[in-house]
Amino acid sequence: MEQRIQSEEARSKEVKDQLNASRARLLEVETIAFKREASLSELVLQIEEHKDKNENLVLQLSELATEKQRLVESGQNQQDSLTRQVRVLEEHVSELKESLAEREAELRDLRSEFGSYKVRAQSVLRQKARLDDGSSSFIQEDHLEEMALLKQTAEILRSKLEDTSSKLQTLSVENSAVQEDRARVLQRCQEMLDTVQDLRNQNAQLHAQLEDSTIAHREALRSQKLQADTLNQCYKQQLKELEEKLQMETSTLMKQLQNVKEQLHGTHKHSSIVGEVIGHVIQPIDSNMVLSTPSKHASPHWNSSTEGFIPVQSAVVMSQQDLENKLEITLLKREEGEGSESIDSASPHLSASQEHRTELIPLDKLLSSQSDDDNSVPTVNISPGAELGQIKEQLVVSECRIRHLTGLLSEAERDLAKLTQQNQVLKEEIRRQQRSVEREQHAQNFEYLKNVILKFVTLQGGDERTRLVPVLNTILKLSPEETNQLNIIAKGGPDLQGGGRGWGSYLHLWAGTH
Repeated sequence: MEQRIQSEEARSKEVKDQLNASRARLLEVETIAFKREASLSELVLQIEEHKDKNENLVLQLSELATEKQRLVESGQNQQDSLTRQVRVLEEHVSELKESLAEREAELRDLRSEFGSYKVRAQSVLRQKARLDDGSSSFIQEDHLEEMALLKQTAEILRSKLEDTSSKLQTLSVENSAVQEDRARVLQRCQEMLDTVQDLRNQNAQLHAQLEDSTIAHREALRSQKLQADTLNQCYKQQLKELEEKLQMETSTLMKQLQNVKEQLHGTHKHSSIVGEVIGHVIQPIDSNMVLSTPSKHASPHWNSSTEGFIPVQSAVVMSQQDLENKLEITLLKREEGEGSESIDSASPHLSASQEHRTELIPLDKLLSSQSDDDNSVPTVNISPGAELGQIKEQLVVSECRIRHLTGLLSEAERDLAKLTQQNQVLKEEIRRQQRSVEREQHAQNFEYLKNVILKFVTLQGGDERTRLVPVLNTILKLSPEETNQLNIIAKGGPDLQGGGRGWGSYLHLWAGTH
């Protein structure tokens, strides 16, 4: 029996050790889970930062594309205007060239006509010189009139020649000025073309840089997402393995405890049967001994007829039978001859065990109480009834400990669930505060925010409003639920069926920017 008790104590110690090891592993798992959650939150923050950077790059790209389009349109307009000016100037130059050619032709005609008139005048003068002094006055008058007419014609031609020369000089000056203007316009047009080409090259470089940064950002996001998924899978796998291991260990411990209970129950039945048999056998002898005693002795073990001691075994058997019938030891005063006084040691122990069951024991005292129970077990001169009572007490104490441990574990699970929920609430509050802090960075650009909101309100098409949702999300740092609400509103979802409610239902989304 003592070997069984020692084996049960050893098993109880093993169960305690396994329970402590399970608690230590549970703490390690919780620590690992907390670290994994912290790393996951850091990865989520990094992903959000990369998303913000990507959105900023997209905004910069759109601004650069708008600026490029504006510069291209301005350069194209200037080029068209300069082309028109060059065309007008070329037409003017061609007109001036034609006028110059006409003036040169007229000048040649005048020179040829002047030469013919000069020849005719010389011939007339020669004829006049050959004429005699006795020519008629009529011929002289004709010659004089003709000569005056020729002189007048020569003066007219000379004045025309001077006018034509001055006009030719003026046209030459204008032609040179037009040529200079044309050269200057061509040079300016070439400069504008060079500027447009430089802007195109810069735009191509910026576009290439943006594509490279976008590709790098996507690769970084992909790697971080893969790492996060890998960590999550590893964490889930480890947690699943630990849960399975804990369940297996718990089931093993429960099976061992059930076996111990069955063994204790079998021992209890065996001891009760043996006690009843021994009691029925020895009861006549004890009655004869008690009847042969004329009076109560001072010592309960002394017999006057035999001048010796009453057998202690009979008292032990009576005490054992009383334990089997009542299942408890009272603290009433014993009469002499009712049994051995060695049984009295079990009574306070049982009372202490009953008080021990009624009070709530802390976990550390419960785990350390096994050593006190081990010290209280007697090693020699123990009766079967006392041994059976101690086994029952140990069984009751073990059941009480199991129930207490179960309650503590359930309470710890409830606390863990509560702490997990509080952790989620705190994480959501931290994310909200972070979005509020990031939202304050865009609080300076109220004009841009006003334009975006007005455009979002006034647009009718679902696609155009949907394209404005990422811009609002970038500026206002919306939560995923708020972003989903805006997407539903932009697509014409059920939120737009409120009619009179309008935009007042979600103006709180950007209230944090003020």
